[in-house]
Amino acid sequence: MDGIPTTDVNAGVDARAEGGTRPSAAGRLRARPDERGPLSFGQQRLWFLDRWLGDNAVYNIPVVLRFTGPLDATRLTAAVTTVAAGHDALFTVFEADGNGEPRQRLLDIRETDCPLVDLTGLAPADRVRSAREGVEADARRPFDLARDPMLRASLYRLSEDEHWLQLTFHHIACDGWSLDVFQRRLNEAYRSGGGSVGPLPVQYADYALWQRETLRGPRTEKALAAWTDALADAPAVLDLGTDRPRPAEMSYRGETTDFPLTEVSSVALEAFAAEENVSLYTVMLAAFQVLAARHSGSSDVVVGSPVAGRDNAKLNDLVGFFVDTLVLRVDLGDDPGFRELVARSRASLLSALSRSRAPFDLAVKELHPERSLSHNPIVQTLFAFHEEEPPEPFAEGLSVERSMVATGTAKFDLTWSVYRRPDGLRLQVEYATDLFDAGTIRTLVDHWQVLLGQILATPDLPVSRLPLMPPAERQSVESWAGDGGQLPVGAIHELVIRRALETPDAVAVVCDDNTLTYAELVTRAAQIATLLIKHGVGPEVCVGVCVERSLDTVIATLAVLMAHGVYVPLDTAFPTDRMHHMLTEVGATLVLTHQPTHDTVPHGPWHTLNIDTLQAATTPPDLDTTLARLPQ
Repeated sequence: MDGIPTTDVNAGVDARAEGGTRPSAAGRLRARPDERGPLSFGQQRLWFLDRWLGDNAVYNIPVVLRFTGPLDATRLTAAVTTVAAGHDALFTVFEADGNGEPRQRLLDIRETDCPLVDLTGLAPADRVRSAREGVEADARRPFDLARDPMLRASLYRLSEDEHWLQLTFHHIACDGWSLDVFQRRLNEAYRSGGGSVGPLPVQYADYALWQRETLRGPRTEKALAAWTDALADAPAVLDLGTDRPRPAEMSYRGETTDFPLTEVSSVALEAFAAEENVSLYTVMLAAFQVLAARHSGSSDVVVGSPVAGRDNAKLNDLVGFFVDTLVLRVDLGDDPGFRELVARSRASLLSALSRSRAPFDLAVKELHPERSLSHNPIVQTLFAFHEEEPPEPFAEGLSVERSMVATGTAKFDLTWSVYRRPDGLRLQVEYATDLFDAGTIRTLVDHWQVLLGQILATPDLPVSRLPLMPPAERQSVESWAGDGGQLPVGAIHELVIRRALETPDAVAVVCDDNTLTYAELVTRAAQIATLLIKHGVGPEVCVGVCVERSLDTVIATLAVLMAHGVYVPLDTAFPTDRMHHMLTEVGATLVLTHQPTHDTVPHGPWHTLNIDTLQAATTPPDLDTTLARLPQ
């Protein structure tokens, strides 16, 4: 969700609430209730994504407010309706005009249905389970942007003194700052008996018009030029070492996991930040950039970081989608010390703020970066920092705690969100499950915590030399390495033959329910190798191997090596013309096949040998006799 770089007074960066504010935009923001139409640049991106993805919950923002104490349910549901009605964005739908461009339309209704789900008739353990199931089901239910209000609500009663208010927003009408706005105004409405709250000077549609008008002219062109310079020759993808190859198309499937940062001293980190005249956000960002560089193997690191995007005080009390993305690029090619890297990260932040006159979505539209269905443009990894203040008392005798609800989705490869709370630091990681396993994320978190401790101890050590592994992982790796014994010397086929002589009855190959011992493997491969030699195979002679994945794959490959030839693997799924091209390019003289693939090899100036026929035609000799026939 929306990141919050903290206020950095010493650096002169106003990073209030959700991040550094942009340079003030020209033009007067005013209410224009009769002018409705264009979407903001951010809304336009989400609208196109929604049409492409179809039914999805990727951009749902579900939260639960857990109330403890005596709650007036009728009063609270009335307060929800009152607060929501004050924000046009929550009752705006999005439709395509005659040219296929999105336009917004305000619904006639201003009611927010907030049913009371009374669970007090269930056993106490079943109440929590039932409430959680209801909340999670709604969190994963898609919005219809052309028809639905952008807020759904339900109130769960678990006991007289415990209630859960579920609120699910769509990101096209909400962001992280908006959640604070809605909760604060909900508090005001509840305290006033569920009635009205103060009027708002403008609505989101006014902002969308204002944004379009103010982003014209030379200042925006200058900002776009700065974007071009900042991204010149930047890597298209930050690959953090995934568990699986990146799919051709993003599925947006994901998980979200919370981690207490138990190994990190926030007091010591804040003291270091003060010493360097930067914010805690900048220090933790720099540490994440080191982590990204070490795990990706790239010294050119590009990450995104959310910023508030509320350029005008009139926007501060609005619910809407204002958040923008800063693109932060840092070079670690000369292996700086961490203290130097902090200074570079601060400079990168200031540079990104200076060009944020042109928002991220406009830059993507105008600069035409490399696009792919397999990843997001420009940034695939997000770093966010949130300041969390103690919640205000909701009403006398009534406390409230807000928590996010996982949707089973991920907007980026990785979103790394740090929360600074009065009781310490907490980390939340949202990750794409197409790319990462939970264990890999746990390893990244462990490495980051070790890194944060090391930078305090040795801030001038080159970042490539900062330790990452916790003691338990280091001990495990060292045990895997063993005593450093001498590795056997020889070609692959020589090592296999040696093993066959030492342990002939040991299992060498397993495929499904079929096995071969080392003696059987070497004997069968040597039979074929002998025939290959008779056909002129020797050093630098290429032999195609076209067999399905089976025991024959290993037998045929080993046979070519035993004949001192060069094996050329041919995927059985290749088109015939591609096989022909490959065999022609390498000048192959023979192709080994077996029965299932014998008819798939294209005709050409090469012989095709069916190893099934060869093996069936002869009785294999013993191992010693077989080896005696091979060239030395």
